[in-house]
Amino acid sequence: MAAIIGFKYSDAISPGSAVIVGASEGVVALPGDAGAGVFAGVFSAMGNEPKDKPNTNDSVGITVHGLCKVRVSGAVTAFSFGKVADATGAIAVLGAAPATPVTVAGFFMEPGADGELVDFFVQRAYIPSLA
Repeated sequence: MAAIIGFKYSDAISPGSAVIVGASEGVVALPGDAGAGVFAGVFSAMGNEPKDKPNTNDSVGITVHGLCKVRVSGAVTAFSFGKVADATGAIAVLGAAPATPVTVAGFFMEPGADGELVDFFVQRAYIPSLA
């Protein structure tokens, strides 16, 4: 079972996008670029519609832990770690052992190609430098 929490949002947001902690409490936003900001969770592609205009009276359900659907950047393989890829909130495979510490969003449950929606398990984790 996924843990989903309601947040206000400060950017137009598409289902399947990773989001970061926003500028104020209880708000999420799209990342500024790859890995920018503190990962908050995923606006899952399961049953959600795009949110084009932020509304202070509207909130979105963000998966903070558990299974959801994400939009991928590049080819992904099952059970590989995923990290925020870019400012759109797409998720990419964490490549080789990182030279600097990195926080991953979780791991892919199935393979997929660039732009596809795939099953992803949100489980934020800290990967130390392995170089």
